Amino acid sequence: NGGCNHMICTSCGEHFCYVCGGKWRDHSSQPGGLNYYQCRLGDRATRPDAPAFASHNPGSFVACHDGFLGNQRDARWERAVAELALALADVFDIDRAFATFLLEALEASLAARRALSFSYVLKYEIGEAGRLSRHWTRQLSPSIAELEVVTSKLESVMGLGHFAAAARAARFEEAEALRHPASVLQDLDLRKPLAHIVAVARSAGFAEQLCMSVRLQTQRLLGEGRAFHALPEEDKIGQPGLLPAAGRFVSSGATQLTEM
Repeated sequence: NGGCNHMICTSCGEHFCYVCGGKWRDHSSQPGGLNYYQCRLGDRATRPDAPAFASHNPGSFVACHDGFLGNQRDARWERAVAELALALADVFDIDRAFATFLLEALEASLAARRALSFSYVLKYEIGEAGRLSRHWTRQLSPSIAELEVVTSKLESVMGLGHFAAAARAARFEEAEALRHPASVLQDLDLRKPLAHIVAVARSAGFAEQLCMSVRLQTQRLLGEGRAFHALPEEDKIGQPGLLPAAGRFVSSGATQLTEM
C-alpha cells in the first residue's frame, strides 16, 4: 500500500522485507539500489528468463540488464506527475521552497538514474577481469552503490510515488492524460500526497542538501566513467560474445558515461 517494506522481527531481531520475506541486507544490491518502498527482488523466482545463478553472479547479463532497467525512468511521466504535486502545492499555498526543491530534485534524480543505467552497461561490458580491476573495485563500484542509495532517498523525499499511485488508481496511466493537472487532482485521493508535501515543505533545508548530494555523487560517477574510458585498452578487458542476447544492451557503457 506504499508503506515502508523494512520490517524487524520482535522475537529474533531479524531485518527482512515485508514484500518478499527476504533478508533486508540483500535489498541493498537490488536493481535500482536500496528502496524502502519498492522491492525488486520479490518476483525474481517466478521469472522464466532468470537463471538460477543470476542472483549469485552480479556480473551476468540478466543481473546487469535488471540493473539497467531498474534505473530507467520515463521522464515525461515523471515530469507530468511532478506537475500534479506542484498544482496541489499551489492549491494549498505550500511554501514556494517546495516547488523549487521538487523541480531541481526531479532533474537531479533523472540525471542520476541515466548515469546509473549506463553504469550497468559498463559493468557487463568490461567482463569479470575488468570488474576485478583496481579502478572498478575502489572507484567505480563504490560510486555506483553510493549514488543508488542517495538517489533512492531523494526520490522517497520527493514523494512522486504517492502521486503516481493516486493517478494510476484513478486510471490515469499515461503522461498525456495528466496534461491538465488542476483538473486531474479532482479525481484523485490526495490524502497521502498532501501530507507528504506538507512534511517536505517543513524540512526544505534537509531536502535541498539531499538534492545537492545526488548532484555531486552523479558528477563523481561520471568522472570515474571518464577516467575508466581513458585507461589503456589492456586495462579494459571485456567479454565479447558471452551472451548473444546482449545485443544492443552492450552498446558502450564507458562511452555513454563519458558523453553524458
